[in-house]
Amino acid sequence: MYIPPSEFYPYNWAGDATTVATSSSHTDTPSGSSSNTASSSAGSYIGNANTHKFHYPTCKSVGKISEKNKVTFSSRDDAVNQGYVACKICNP
Repeated sequence: MYIPPSEFYPYNWAGDATTVATSSSHTDTPSGSSSNTASSSAGSYIGNANTHKFHYPTCKSVGKISEKNKVTFSSRDDAVNQGYVACKICNP
């Protein structure tokens, strides 16, 4: 039986309501919560040099990346052009 994907993210359910509401409609310059604006100075997306995947700064996978493997990108196009693939959890 096939069940189509949902836009409900249980990992974000207990968190900020604006993160859940805007998770499927992010743009290259995040806006809304203060955590997004604080991280935008470091880059809009965080990449992992080992796995070649990129994430939103609020993704739970970013906490597992060591500092020496973190790569920041200013836009989604920059990450894709450098061969990085979007995370399947946060779907940037």
